[in-house]
Amino acid sequence: MDIERKAELGGNIHAKGMMIMQAYLIAELELDQQLPFSASMVFEQSYSEVDGDSASLAELCALISALANQPINQQIAVTGSVDQFGNVQPVGGLNEKIEGFFDICHQRELTGQQGVIIPASNVRHLSLSQAVVSAVEQGHFHIWAIDRADEALPLLTGKIWSTEDGLGDCLLNTIQERISLFNQPDGPQRPWALRWLNWFNHR
Repeated sequence: MDIERKAELGGNIHAKGMMIMQAYLIAELELDQQLPFSASMVFEQSYSEVDGDSASLAELCALISALANQPINQQIAVTGSVDQFGNVQPVGGLNEKIEGFFDICHQRELTGQQGVIIPASNVRHLSLSQAVVSAVEQGHFHIWAIDRADEALPLLTGKIWSTEDGLGDCLLNTIQERISLFNQPDGPQRPWALRWLNWFNHR
């Protein structure tokens, strides 16, 4: 559920970005039935209109983090748009976003672990302040340029999205296992309405 849209604080472009992000995730999970979960996305304590799709990569990573129960590294900022195939697309205001996050990190002390994930297609647009450039050169701050959404996940969560053979420890398998467990008759207890719906779908 896009709460910004429901509250009429989200513009059409933001809503479209949310729907594209959701479509990508559904395709990746290869589900043959209705999604067995619901999720709400919101910009906390934001009371003005939100528009644009530059947060769709961050929203996708946040949703995957919640579904896999795998926390995100809060020292890393994310910007980028995602298409329905998981490709990361360029966004506007990139220099201002990087410098804004760098300023906050610098005020709170640079740890050498902070940085920003950006679309690779935006690299040619970079024109950063000397303070940011110097920090990157010295390894005190990082800028990661990626082409696909799944490249952001190891940086943010420490786990890869999927494996070539479909086996092993990865976020996709974790989510699919949790969904499978949820759908089992003796799985975790759910509200009576969801248990009834699950029983009805398996008749």
